[in-house]
Amino acid sequence: SSVPICSPADLTRQLVPHRGPGTQIRRGAKASVFTPGAADDAAITAALTEAHGRPTTAASIADRHGARVLAIVATANHNAVAVVTETHLSPTPHDPVPEGSFAAPRLSAFVARRQGLDDAAEPAVWAALTERFPELWWAARPAPER
Repeated sequence: SSVPICSPADLTRQLVPHRGPGTQIRRGAKASVFTPGAADDAAITAALTEAHGRPTTAASIADRHGARVLAIVATANHNAVAVVTETHLSPTPHDPVPEGSFAAPRLSAFVARRQGLDDAAEPAVWAALTERFPELWWAARPAPER
C-alpha cells in the first residue's frame, strides 16, 4: 500500500497512525569498507574488545588465523564490525604456504553491539561484505560451554 505524505512535520504521524507498544521506527545504517590503517582503529578496537570480552584488535585476529587483514567493514557508529583476512588455503593448516595455493578472503570476525540491532547494522555490514567479497568464506566453531 502507499501512504501520501502531506506534510514533513507530520511524517511520523502519517507513517505510523497508531501509538503504543510495538511501534518502532528504525533509523537504518550504512556500512563502509576500509583498508587496514584507513579505519578508525580506536573505535574498531573498542567494538571488538566489547564483543570478545578481552583486548582485541583486527591485527590480533589476523595473527590468530595466520593471515593478514584484507579489509574492515563497519557502520559509521561502529555498532557492527567485520574483519576480513586473506588466508592461504592449503591442505594442512599451520604449514608453510605451498606452491599453487591461493589466497581467499575469510570472514574472521563479525561483531554487533546491542545498539546495532535497532539500527539494522548487521544487515548493512553483511550486504557490504557480500558485495565486496562474493567469494567470502568462514568457519564456524561451537559456542564455549558455560
